[in-house]
This record gives sequence, structure tokens and C-alpha cells, in this order.
Amino acid sequence: MYFLPQISSFLLLAATISSHLVIAKPVAEVKSTSETKQLSRRVVPAVVHQREGTFDDYVGNNPLPGLPRNSVADYARRRAKTWYEQIPKQNGQDPVKIMAVVCVEGAGCWGGTVPHGDQRALITRVLASNAEFNRAYHGSGANSNRHAEDYAVAKMIDEVGADADGKYKYVAVYGRPSLAYPRAQYLYPCRDNQANKNPGCATMLTSMGIAST
Repeated sequence: MYFLPQISSFLLLAATISSHLVIAKPVAEVKSTSETKQLSRRVVPAVVHQREGTFDDYVGNNPLPGLPRNSVADYARRRAKTWYEQIPKQNGQDPVKIMAVVCVEGAGCWGGTVPHGDQRALITRVLASNAEFNRAYHGSGANSNRHAEDYAVAKMIDEVGADADGKYKYVAVYGRPSLAYPRAQYLYPCRDNQANKNPGCATMLTSMGIAST
């Protein structure tokens, strides 16, 4: 009976210490979870409208320095659809436009519609400054037909440059190519593949290590 109060005090102290240990979490785990939540909560920036003569071009920019490798493809697909859906309707229907987006691990996402004016000028500038893009690019001549994918790749190179080397890259395309399509949908990149050009659009993406589905 003499030792009972001391035993009770000891058990109370042990229970107090144990309760503190249970609620403790590794610092690294908490930080990782917090960063992931912050990334997922970020609002997609608005698409930028550019008037190029009789053409309406749209450009999207979304730097994401914390973009993890396993989220690149998902972000590319979501950005392509979200940016396309910001383009105004045409007579109440989905606009006949295509939005291509390239996302890069640890860097972010860049995209646009079929290029005219400033967008074409960007492709020309990147062709002159980036040997890899110059070797892989399928276009030729000032009047060559350029894809939305061409602009997305050129914009990615212009923004990220050599920092994209060795990192996972993914291209996604969403839109309504023509009136033959009743509504917008996800599309295979480089649909017609510019068969009259060598290399073709799809070959350009492959040679630059840009994945797609």
C-alpha cells in the first residue's frame, strides 16, 4: 500500500509523455503533404487572347516549380481542357479551336492554339536560338502549316530552355478541329502528322522526348 501513490504518479507521467508522442509527425512528411496541397489548390491562370488580323489566338502560361513527375500528364490534360473552355463559344457551340499544352516536371505548363502572328514569330525565334528544336522541327518556309503543338513546344523552350533537359515532358491536346466534330474532345497530338514534311510533327515530339497518349 505504501508504493501505490508513487506507482500512480509514474503511470500518469508515462501517459502524458505517450500522448505527446502520438500526435507528433515527421517534419519532412508534413512539409511534403503541405506542398502537394498548395500545388493542387493553385488556380489555373486565365488564357490570354491575342488578335492576329482575322485570327483569334489564345495562349496559356502556368509556371509550377513544384510540379512532380507523376502529375505532369494529368496537369497537361487538365490545362488543355480548362484553357480551351475559356475560349468564347461560337453561336452557342464549342469553338473550332485546338489547345495544345506541354507540361514539364518541376517547371510548369505552357500552351496555345494554332499559331499566327506573334505566336509564329516566337517559333521562328526559338528555331534560330535552339539547335535541338531546329533539328527536330518539321516546318519549312514562312507559309508552312504550323500546329498548336509547335507553339506549345516553342513556348516551353522559350520559358524553360535547357532546364527541361532530362525532365519528364508531356503534351496534351483538347478542342474541336472542325465542324465535323459535334463537340470538343481530347485529341491525339499531331493529328495529320504533316505527312508532306520530314520529319513529321509526331516525330518532332518523340525526338525531343515529349510523351503523349
